[in-house]
Amino acid sequence: MKKTLFTFLVMLMSIVCVFVLTGCPSPEDPAAPEDPATPDPAPYVRPEVTGKIGRYGTPYEVGDIVFTDGSATPAADIESRADVDSVTGTKLTVAEKNAIVAYIFYVGNELNNGNDTTTRTLGVGFEVFPYSNVWISFWVGVPDYSIDSLTCSVTGTSGAYSFSGIKNGRGKLDDAFNAYRAYSELLVEETKTKIEVMLPNVTTYLEEAINIATGNEDALTYLSNISGEDINEDKESFDAYVNASGPIDTDHLVSILGSISANFHEIYDAFLSAAGEFDIGSEESDLLYSYSTEVFDYCEELDSIHLFSIERNDFVAFVSAEEYGSAFSSYSDGWYLPTIAELYEVWKKKDDLCAIMGEEYDYEQVVSATQAADAGKCDLLNFSSGEISSGSKTSGNYYAAFAIREFPAE
Repeated sequence: MKKTLFTFLVMLMSIVCVFVLTGCPSPEDPAAPEDPATPDPAPYVRPEVTGKIGRYGTPYEVGDIVFTDGSATPAADIESRADVDSVTGTKLTVAEKNAIVAYIFYVGNELNNGNDTTTRTLGVGFEVFPYSNVWISFWVGVPDYSIDSLTCSVTGTSGAYSFSGIKNGRGKLDDAFNAYRAYSELLVEETKTKIEVMLPNVTTYLEEAINIATGNEDALTYLSNISGEDINEDKESFDAYVNASGPIDTDHLVSILGSISANFHEIYDAFLSAAGEFDIGSEESDLLYSYSTEVFDYCEELDSIHLFSIERNDFVAFVSAEEYGSAFSSYSDGWYLPTIAELYEVWKKKDDLCAIMGEEYDYEQVVSATQAADAGKCDLLNFSSGEISSGSKTSGNYYAAFAIREFPAE
């Protein structure tokens, strides 16, 4: 009996110890509640502006319509209006239509060049320049020439294009003009070097040919029709051009080049005719034929020279885009012709543009600032299909053109 009682007391003490060591919740001593979860942040509410044409200020968002007073209204808000304005013929009010500047089609940094990670906010003007734009005025007559700073590689198909290379078109008018001007000056220097060799050589050939033909009246008759004075006049004109100071006068050199080429052609014909007055295989005939061959090669070389002079305004599409904002009271500068990458991003938002302005924007050939893989072509975008192609930079083809610009982020 004592043993049983002792065992019971030991078990009771063990239970008490367990409760003491581990603790036992009770109504008087409840367990501490867990920390409450961090509440979700309040949703972003875009601050509205008052006393402005538009509903919001900066930062602008994709889909915003920007007005001249710096305010903006989302295109979706305008499109959701029930009625069309009787004056504007769109869902824009008269005040909005008169002050509309651009549609924000892009915010990001993927359209930057190189390693630039700056976030850019890009807007496109609603007015499209009609089919009156060429990349370069075709009457300038520039040869095919590729500009590395205007190249952008395009891969993929319509709706899924990707781009690498020069994607930011700002400042590319200056790049294009400076590159072509440098090329023009290079051609001038190369031409001067060629003429400096040709003129004295042909003068020597003419003198020797006359000596060879002496005693052969028929041969001499052909050569006597050639005036050495014409060559001397060409040389004097050329020397004066080379020694002149001031800017390069390409048109004057073209005129001199034309005179030299015409005289060389006459000399070639005379040498060839004079050689025919001697026995075939004779020393006289062989020498005259060799002179005629040399002069003929010069004629071909001169005729292949493609000199040109160019001005900044000759880049018609670029200049049209640059001058797009000239009628605005604000945002008048900073406009430029988009690259094919930027233009493709505009095309993605074509439905908004059409809805806001009540226009189709179905231009089949919209020009970009991008140099195509072919040196004589530029990249084009079909705004009906979204397909990218290329067209001549210098022919009489006319393209539609958009203007875009960067807008302040804040």
